[in-house]
Amino acid sequence: MYAFGCVLALCSVMVAGIVALIPESVSGAPPAGFQNTTLITGLTQPTTVAFTPDGRMLIAERGGVVKLVPSGSTTVAPIPFLQLTNINIDQGERGLVGLTLDPSFASNGYVYLFYTANTPLRDRVSRVTALGNTADVSSEVVLWQDNVDASWWHHGGNLAFGPDGKLYISTGYNDDPAP
Repeated sequence: MYAFGCVLALCSVMVAGIVALIPESVSGAPPAGFQNTTLITGLTQPTTVAFTPDGRMLIAERGGVVKLVPSGSTTVAPIPFLQLTNINIDQGERGLVGLTLDPSFASNGYVYLFYTANTPLRDRVSRVTALGNTADVSSEVVLWQDNVDASWWHHGGNLAFGPDGKLYISTGYNDDPAP
């Protein structure tokens, strides 16, 4: 606990130092000419986005739906790209939070997901295979699953391929705050 407290104290000092370096002009109204524009509607708790090599956009929603926006469009396709069926979004930050494409997506169609499964109640990383504008949940291959039940908070969930071609995942400490 002492080491964790020291790390936490060091982080607090670092954050305070960074905040002190931010100029006051950062806060306030946006610059002249700034426009806030909604481009895509019809989303429910979007968590992450990935672009296919041909420009299609995949948008993951916390509830387990991955929506597709065709290249050059701002309209979500009427048929979801993927709908997870074994997903838990009952409490906290559970759900579909990570999505990335295989570096060879154009030839293999692999899409990687980080989500909280319902049975068992565990965070997992899995791979599905896309065929055209959809991926079938029955193509799912579980690559990693946590060995403890998923708490409500702090799951992590980012997915990215490194320059070495390996898939890297981030996980949180998966804990509930003290009552």
